[in-house]
Amino acid sequence: VPIGLEAAAIEALAATQSECDYLVSVGTICPRKNSVLLATCAKKARVPVVFVGKPFSDDDPYFQQFLELVDGKYVQFVGYVPEGEKHEILRGARGFTLLSEGESGCFAVYEAAAAGLPLFLSELPWAAKAYPASERLHLVPIRTVSGIVDRLRGFYATAHRGQTMTFPDRTQVDVAKMYINLYERLMSR
Repeated sequence: VPIGLEAAAIEALAATQSECDYLVSVGTICPRKNSVLLATCAKKARVPVVFVGKPFSDDDPYFQQFLELVDGKYVQFVGYVPEGEKHEILRGARGFTLLSEGESGCFAVYEAAAAGLPLFLSELPWAAKAYPASERLHLVPIRTVSGIVDRLRGFYATAHRGQTMTFPDRTQVDVAKMYINLYERLMSR
């Protein structure tokens, strides 16, 4: 069963907006999300990535390592922003990227899909098996920096926001109905 978004969020993410010259990554700045790896690759590929999110702690050594990579050009960090501003950043992006080691359903990926962004995700089961097939879903092995850099550069060269969702997103109400149907089927056995 997929994650459901608020109907208002789906509507806001679909709004028309001019495209800017960056990719966006939304998530906690932490090792599981591979924020340092993505920032390193963005710099080497010379691809601007806007990071939206916050660390678990400002004193975290991993976050401090990430901040050393922030240059305002290829690695931009805006921190945690209000929902409306996050939607605006997503709508303005050319694409979305997340090289996470693992997820159990990622709201940010569903939001990016609702905004029509092509997705550049790690080629791990959380991404390879969790989302509907889409020609705008690009999976990359995260074994070597050089392999990621080459693919990130290629992705960025062709990435542009689509006029439709990357894959169908459902509202929270739709997802709740899916759960009810599932429970009813299980209870009738």
